[in-house]
Amino acid sequence: MGDPELRSDEKILLRTPGVFVKSIAFEGYLTNKRIILIDRVKNLLPQKEIQLVTIKDIEPGGKRDTRSDHNVVHSWQKTVKHGR
Repeated sequence: MGDPELRSDEKILLRTPGVFVKSIAFEGYLTNKRIILIDRVKNLLPQKEIQLVTIKDIEPGGKRDTRSDHNVVHSWQKTVKHGR
């Protein structure tokens, strides 16, 4: 399988296998606009996307486990749409 479809103003900065979210393995792509997670192992889950503008904070750390050498803890900003 190839790279994910990118927008015209987007480029891949980093690609890495073995990104775990709740013990599910994904192949991760960091672009200049978003993080893209693709289930390459079982090909059962739809592609996941996290827009970079929604990430409030990132820090190294978190619970260390035997599956990886690095962990990242992050938090999202909640987008609130105000009615008229």
